[in-house]
Amino acid sequence: MFDIQIQIDRYLLLLSIILFVGISTPHTTYGQKLVDKVFQNTKVREVDTYEFDKAFYGQIMLQIPFGERKIANQSDILLIKNLNIKKIELVYTAYPETSYQNTGQVSLNKKRLQSLYQQATFLFENTNIKWELVAQVGIRETAKAKNLFHGFIVYYDAEDIRREQNNKKQQTSTETEKPRKTPEIEEKKFDYNPLSPSAVNIKQKKITTEPIALQAFDRNFKTWGDNVVVVCDWTASMYGYGEQVLIWFLTQKADDIGFINHFVFFNDGDSTPDNQKIIGKTGGIYATEEGTIEEALLLMEQCRAGGQGGDFPENDLEALLFAQEKYPDADALVLIADNMATVRDIALLEKLNKKVHIIPARLKGGTLHILMNYIDIAIHTKGSLHTKEQDIYQLEELKALKAEKEQEINMSKKERKKIIKKQERKIRKTKRRNR
Repeated sequence: MFDIQIQIDRYLLLLSIILFVGISTPHTTYGQKLVDKVFQNTKVREVDTYEFDKAFYGQIMLQIPFGERKIANQSDILLIKNLNIKKIELVYTAYPETSYQNTGQVSLNKKRLQSLYQQATFLFENTNIKWELVAQVGIRETAKAKNLFHGFIVYYDAEDIRREQNNKKQQTSTETEKPRKTPEIEEKKFDYNPLSPSAVNIKQKKITTEPIALQAFDRNFKTWGDNVVVVCDWTASMYGYGEQVLIWFLTQKADDIGFINHFVFFNDGDSTPDNQKIIGKTGGIYATEEGTIEEALLLMEQCRAGGQGGDFPENDLEALLFAQEKYPDADALVLIADNMATVRDIALLEKLNKKVHIIPARLKGGTLHILMNYIDIAIHTKGSLHTKEQDIYQLEELKALKAEKEQEINMSKKERKKIIKKQERKIRKTKRRNR
């Protein structure tokens, strides 16, 4: 009886193996062959720490945590499906420096490629894509290695994007616009990434943070000029405020949104290690060519995929100077700034000559809580400051605010509270007058 049971168990085990091999092997083998082919034909390039290849139009970063194999931001894979992809690099850190590099690291890199294959088979079937392994060899500590970028960098050219934009331009110019019977706002249709939380919020017009940007735009857009560039801090804590600008853009009549001609998003360096950020050359700046909602959404996603900030200071001036140079005809720049982050490159302020209207997001309190950096930018450019309830345009008022801030530094805690309460009363009076 015991022998019969053993034979039955062996038979069932053999049947399971046959079924598994019969069903799973063809697809698994096909995918494994593609992954193995890429891995075997890919050369390893050693660098101290990774730097982006400037030869291409743009890049999308698919991040993988140190020592892991799965892509953290899988939704960003949707961004690359229709791009003209030229090169993909798998970036890793060659640490620890032991025999692990010849065994464990090789196995981990293969698993990372397999993870990408499961999400984006089309990349491995495209024989025109150049693949490269990039080993970062300049780090000798685990803690530092964890701070470096690991994952895939997908490089693409703008050929397809420009062609599509030109087609849209020609199509728009040949169509005759039908007269509207009523001034009602039409629902604007646009392509977006359904797996991106920000894109979904914008599509659903969902406000996730205090609506300071939305309200500032409502009050001031007719004052800022006919040709404005929106420059937006797009680091992790600021997503909700940048979303408000695009939501506002979508909910306005065509005549009212014409004043926004371009968008610039910046993320303080595309995941560059904090100790390697150079003033004026930090990078991580993404700018529109056409200024359409689709292009803004794409760049918003690319900027987020590029990096989420790192340390607290941001490269606001670098982004503003970039916008000033790229769009010389702009009447003004509107900066969506993080009031909880100082300006890393404030030393570059003398180079800025475009008027800047500043919306200090994440502002906890009234105008006395606005960081001095942003007050200085508004004064230098003869621009303005905008809170949820207030707009400060007059140069004398901006200078008075700066003097008040400087005085506050030397105040006791009790005196500071007294000033803040006085300011709050002033805000309440303004609200009552505007009702």
